[in-house]
Amino acid sequence: MGALGSDVPDPESNTFDAIVAPLLFEKCLGCHGGATIEGGYSVADTSKLFRPGDSGAMPISHEQLESSELLVRITAKDPTTRMPLDGEPLTDLEIAGFRRWIASGAPLSRSEEKTSLAEIYGRAKSSARAPLHYARPLPISSLLLSPDSQQLLVGGYSEIIVWNIETQALDSRIPVRGRMVSDIDWAPGGVLVVASGTPGKFGVLEAFDFKTQRQIASFGFSRDVCTCIAPSPYRNEIAAGFADGSVALYSLDNFNVRAESVPHAAAITSLFWASKGNRILTASIDRSAKSFDSKDMQLLFAYAENERTVSGVVDSQYGAITIDETGVMRVWSEGDEARSLAKKDGLPQKVQPIASANGIVFVPDHGKIRKLFIVQDEVVDEKETKKDNAEASKPKMKTRTRWREHDALQSSPNQSILSLSANRKGAVAAGLDNGQVVIWLDENTTSPSRTWLAFPHQ
Repeated sequence: MGALGSDVPDPESNTFDAIVAPLLFEKCLGCHGGATIEGGYSVADTSKLFRPGDSGAMPISHEQLESSELLVRITAKDPTTRMPLDGEPLTDLEIAGFRRWIASGAPLSRSEEKTSLAEIYGRAKSSARAPLHYARPLPISSLLLSPDSQQLLVGGYSEIIVWNIETQALDSRIPVRGRMVSDIDWAPGGVLVVASGTPGKFGVLEAFDFKTQRQIASFGFSRDVCTCIAPSPYRNEIAAGFADGSVALYSLDNFNVRAESVPHAAAITSLFWASKGNRILTASIDRSAKSFDSKDMQLLFAYAENERTVSGVVDSQYGAITIDETGVMRVWSEGDEARSLAKKDGLPQKVQPIASANGIVFVPDHGKIRKLFIVQDEVVDEKETKKDNAEASKPKMKTRTRWREHDALQSSPNQSILSLSANRKGAVAAGLDNGQVVIWLDENTTSPSRTWLAFPHQ
């Protein structure tokens, strides 16, 4: 058996980290870890590597090297038993790396003991560096306003670029592990949380003390980029949504998973922590949005009238608000069951972001950002009044929910808005597909306060 937890150095420059772990992660984990564990054998973390599956055969044994089930499977000639089952066979060089590691006692360092394969892979692979200068601007898929409206954070290649809004000068650059930044948000106490990774390869979450820009922790390593994050207003934790439809709640005290679930059949597109009831709102490519109790991730409501991908979900004092790919936005009641109280159609028919602050929902609409809000008033319920003949002199009243609209924020008419951020001071920022950012600092004006190219360039 391998020396699990030993500090025996590998004479071939850490064969496990360099060769074995990446191959297990990329070619085996899909069937032997996470939601699926074929044959009862898991490679999800290093301790499970040494446990036999349903066959009872020892997966790794340096005493009986060629009988190790792991080696038998990756060297098999029969395509019905060879692993990976539906993929290309491993190369001779890759097999030699497995054989050398097992023959040397299958050593693992103490830091790898009971460590998830995703974390080992992520720490080894997240070595990309941000360019000093960008040869061309990136489409801005993630950005974040500071609460005081003094700084704007933009996701770049393996970094967060921090700009001074007043001067449009570069304030600082914060390196992150992943190549692509998928989301950025604030957690309590001035903590910045960043989701990054390489799509289809790995994802990671990182927490930073924004004042010192020191990394506090990296956590939440996964097999794909985390698609969205949302901090809790109640606990020191953050919710993260993933491409496989799962949601995990991470404590920001110890950076462990507190609760997790797979509430959707496809990728999570948006998360929002509701301001009342300690609930988490989710939206997904699977055409649904849902509400969960954050204590245990038990389903509370399903918002099921959406016709296509639900690309955004936010909260309001009247209920959850969703927007789907058909360009319809709805506000939902939450009584015995969720139902649509009012809908707003005629919005762009595409998957796009929305943002909210101070009761306003911001929705991109070509070269502008529409500012929508909800009003409720009491009106006569004509239908119920006619039914109640005994009290015809007393009209029945009902609550009417309607969408209203402020003047839109004017942006660039020829550029798509890919990301939005709004804060309680009334500032709004938009990231465009040409690498520009547009900022409105005064909620009473519709013209941009600042516009600039948000990437360092010569």
